[in-house]
Amino acid sequence: MKIWATITVKNKITKDHVIDFDSIVNPEAIDWVYMVGEACQKLNIERPVILRKHLNELDEFSSTFFIKDDFMDQTNFDKFGIEVLREKKDKQ
Repeated sequence: MKIWATITVKNKITKDHVIDFDSIVNPEAIDWVYMVGEACQKLNIERPVILRKHLNELDEFSSTFFIKDDFMDQTNFDKFGIEVLREKKDKQ
């Protein structure tokens, strides 16, 4: 599984990073906590508070975003997004 983590300022992506998690296939809540933490480390930002809303969005839509209110400290960006990148299956 791969995720795409983005930092958005004024509706423009200013930083992004794709992270591959080979060992995770069907993530559960604890897996998302780990993966979001890894994304934050790669983008050099603090870890947001992960709410049930975020987990539900990841489960249902394969993406979510965190706003400034989801962080304990002030941020210098508007949104932090996570999107699951699905691998295309080869047509046979």
